[in-house]
Amino acid sequence: ILEKKPKSRSLLTGGQIKQILHAITKETPRAFGYDDDHWSTAVLAHLIKEQYNVQYKTKKPLYLLFKKADFTYHKPGQQYRNRNQHEIDEWKKTNQPAIEAHFLDSNTVVLTGDEMVLSTQTTFQKIWLPKNEFPKIDVSNKRANRSIYGFLNITNGVEHAYKTERQNGITTCKILDMLCKNYVGKKIVLLWDNASWHRSAEVRSWLSKTEHNIHLIAFPRYAPEVNPQEHVWKE
Repeated sequence: ILEKKPKSRSLLTGGQIKQILHAITKETPRAFGYDDDHWSTAVLAHLIKEQYNVQYKTKKPLYLLFKKADFTYHKPGQQYRNRNQHEIDEWKKTNQPAIEAHFLDSNTVVLTGDEMVLSTQTTFQKIWLPKNEFPKIDVSNKRANRSIYGFLNITNGVEHAYKTERQNGITTCKILDMLCKNYVGKKIVLLWDNASWHRSAEVRSWLSKTEHNIHLIAFPRYAPEVNPQEHVWKE
């Protein structure tokens, strides 16, 4: 004789809700046998079904549980697979004292720099039309890119941004020259990443000939979070 499976209930009890909230805030899904370090509605729904035989028809109750646990729904941060935390720590240990000393010099300006690319492309979207009407609309798949070099003055929060068509050694030299003209008579300490055009032959040649007093420091590899200019892009 086949036993009837108990019918799923539609609500959690107050005690069960407290247990779920404790699980969400104090544990990861791995503690319950799931191959994941972060909670999702799918994992939470499955756990509730397995533990309490409660199955919700919509995701809204799950959202409310996460809200009660003081969780927010957002994309997690990303980091590069080749990131080396020891290398980053050593960079900070070596460079931070020198950078802090530059802040104390009234004739020195500390900047951080980075580049970004904005892309535009026309895409075809669905629209509401009367039944049996099938108009033709001209579309273009042309894509346009625009690069932006950004430099943040760490001392006063002023941002310098320069629009360009591309990112390469020659363009970088032109941008650096324009940037330095904002700080005539000052020593400029510029921190940026290890992009190939930052280390190009054109930039090295420009540095050897320029009359600007500029000193470059490269951030550690695969560590964009240490560059304040990255946070400007995020905003």
